[in-house]
Amino acid sequence: MTIGKYKIARQNGCFGLYAVVSLKVKYSKTGLVNVDLHNSVDKKWELSCLDGIKYAYEKIPEKSGVDVEIISLDWNPVDTKPMAVKFVTAMAFWQSLKYEPEQLPKIYKIDSGFQIVFS
Repeated sequence: MTIGKYKIARQNGCFGLYAVVSLKVKYSKTGLVNVDLHNSVDKKWELSCLDGIKYAYEKIPEKSGVDVEIISLDWNPVDTKPMAVKFVTAMAFWQSLKYEPEQLPKIYKIDSGFQIVFS
């Protein structure tokens, strides 16, 4: 089992971008990707977490089954958006596998805050 943790905290004028996630990854023999949220993680972020794991998993070259548990997700009602949760979840997943993708998602400052581009 491996642990991944990633935090994003940025400010662009009066706009912020914030999320912190911790997760556990364990290889499984099923060949499937299973994602569970600890009961302390707000269910409103479940789809964003799943999207982040799916995105990150598709980028790794050698695929095997994994069980992922989102242990904790720190967020705030103003600066945390679904794309920020997707971003930190993907980054924590790669960190837990000690994998560095060729191309990371990019964060751009825009007039209304931030834009995260997943390629």
